[in-house]
Amino acid sequence: MFEQAPSFIAVLNGPDHRVELANAGLLKLVDERRQIIGKTVREAMPDAVAQGYLTLLDQAFATGERVVRTGARYAVGLAPGVETKECFVDFVFQPSPTV
Repeated sequence: MFEQAPSFIAVLNGPDHRVELANAGLLKLVDERRQIIGKTVREAMPDAVAQGYLTLLDQAFATGERVVRTGARYAVGLAPGVETKECFVDFVFQPSPTV
């Protein structure tokens, strides 16, 4: 189900949001050539950080409350000389309790 989901899914761990799992949908969104498993969101997805998504992850982690957005703008390739791809995404940052 994880790999076949029609959307993107990631499992992140800890306050630095280290990527433990990422499905094909997420890899396609961020560019399949990026190696993101084992990296923090800050390292793996600088485009997301630049657009404020890390702040939302921090909020969800700190409060334990989910963050939901619909039609949020996400631009990939925010670097000099890189073609920017813009899309709109729906997402839920859902913290899970530690076991």
